[in-house]
Amino acid sequence: MNKLWKKFNRLSEECYSNMISFDPNKDTWNQTFDVLVAAIENERESNPRFGREIDLVDEDLDYAVDVSGWLEDYTDELGMYHLYEKLYDVCEKLLALFEWKETSPADIKFQISEALSGQNRDQEAIDFCRKWMEEVRDGDEESAIQCEMALIYALIHAGEYPEAREIVEKHLAGSEMCTEENERYWHAAGKLYEAMGDKKKAAHMKREEEKYEEMIFRQMADDFENEDFPLEDDGLPF
Repeated sequence: MNKLWKKFNRLSEECYSNMISFDPNKDTWNQTFDVLVAAIENERESNPRFGREIDLVDEDLDYAVDVSGWLEDYTDELGMYHLYEKLYDVCEKLLALFEWKETSPADIKFQISEALSGQNRDQEAIDFCRKWMEEVRDGDEESAIQCEMALIYALIHAGEYPEAREIVEKHLAGSEMCTEENERYWHAAGKLYEAMGDKKKAAHMKREEEKYEEMIFRQMADDFENEDFPLEDDGLPF
């Protein structure tokens, strides 16, 4: 492992100390990202196919680093602290750095839309989502859903409520409760009604969503309690 990867590992540990301390200063995270990009570009000087997909960087380094996990945490941190200009730049860099043929870029594109809206670049966010929608029209269903969700939130942020409402109500037609199949659209509808000032509908959506979450929690608790733990020689399940 070359010096850049060792530096990435050292800095990434500092990043998690920053996360635990709830420090809004992300200079260490930004520096670590710059080191990561430099390390990947350095590897590609001798092997142009190194880490061609974002998920392959860890594999190509025999899992001596955790690039995928760190990148997810980094972009989450930027969004959490509303550092939207930096989030946009990072996501654009990631789109350019990898091929995105075997791995979907949907999560990155969702964050680009969020970053544009966060900078009040509302029309750009909507246009970005519409272009993305054309790209995934014949693609996988999950990417199409993420694209549509990004468009809904971009429309809500822009105050374009009629179109956002048309989309969510199309998917929720006939639905009386929040379910696994409609959970994301249900949540978006609640945000939409809240933005529209329809307190009654917003409260209803929130109540039903909370009922669904409570049901899922109970199911998970029941599954855990009913799980059979294999006994070791000493008769204990650990």
